[in-house]
Amino acid sequence: MRRRRHIRIVIPIIAFLVAALGTAALLYWQKPEPPFAAVEHAERAIQKARTAGALDYCPETLQTAEDSVKAAWKHIREQNRRIYFLRDFALVARAAENARLTAVRAETTAVAIQDSLRAESETTIGMAELAVEQVRVQLARVQPSRANRSSLSTLEVGLVEVRHLHRKAAYRESLERARFLADRASRLEETAAASLVRYAADRGRWNRWVQETIRWSRENGAAAVVVQKIDHAVELYQGGKLIRKYRADLGSAWMGQKIHMGDNATPEGRYRITNKKGHGSTKYHKALLLNYPNDEDRRRFASAKRNGELTRRASIGGLIEIHGHGGRGEDWTQGCVALDNGDMDHLFSRVGIGTPVTIVGTAGEVD
Repeated sequence: MRRRRHIRIVIPIIAFLVAALGTAALLYWQKPEPPFAAVEHAERAIQKARTAGALDYCPETLQTAEDSVKAAWKHIREQNRRIYFLRDFALVARAAENARLTAVRAETTAVAIQDSLRAESETTIGMAELAVEQVRVQLARVQPSRANRSSLSTLEVGLVEVRHLHRKAAYRESLERARFLADRASRLEETAAASLVRYAADRGRWNRWVQETIRWSRENGAAAVVVQKIDHAVELYQGGKLIRKYRADLGSAWMGQKIHMGDNATPEGRYRITNKKGHGSTKYHKALLLNYPNDEDRRRFASAKRNGELTRRASIGGLIEIHGHGGRGEDWTQGCVALDNGDMDHLFSRVGIGTPVTIVGTAGEVD
């Protein structure tokens, strides 16, 4: 009787344990697994966004996607510390999907911005190249100074560099540099163009000076000299006829009208030779001293001082000569006209004290 009672007690316990173990096994085999595939998918989307340049073009959006992935991994770690049948990875799935969608948006945005910058960079580089070409044309017409040639060379090197940046897809930097080059080229071109405008405005007066000088040479059967700055030419007339033309180097700021000492401009006006300096009398082989400043130069200097364009200590200067040691192919003097020594010998032998020397911007056409 006692044995039967024990059996009646044990059997339900065994049945309960079997049921409990079965349920536990079922729960174990059906335990929720972290959605690793969704997280990895999001990470791949983030990597694509990075490759597309999201870190440069939309870093905040990319950071949001990365933060969502970090949140997903954090939630996985938290849930894995719980009893398996209490784990819930729904938040992980939502964070991973949010990260993926945000990464896709970052990629799309980066590509759109990059495409826009690429097009803008290409257009601006083209504008810079056009501006530099215009500078090259303008400077070729006005015989550029050393400083202007250096500026042009800097612009040309800059174009090579900006093209290199563009090819490397550094579009923001290439765009910024191209804008700078275009602006600098435009300012340099405006400087040259402004000089040409003045030359065009003064051409009539200069033509009259030249014609009067040639007529004086013809009427007196004597030598006369004409200097045309824009052509860098010194012309020798005898009896009204052109007998020799020499190539000249001028002041480093030759295009402007000389106003004061130190401006490095070659003066414009009607002068005469006041002294002939042979060997031993000048450090420039031979020299012909001109009567600069003349009365017109003094009036111009006084007006500039009255108008506050010059300091009180400014001086009008002097010692403007036609001298040797030229032929360098660049403008380097402080305002004088420099000839090759052989040309200087020829000119020196044909002129004398009192010979008229007319210096003009140009006596030809300026468009």
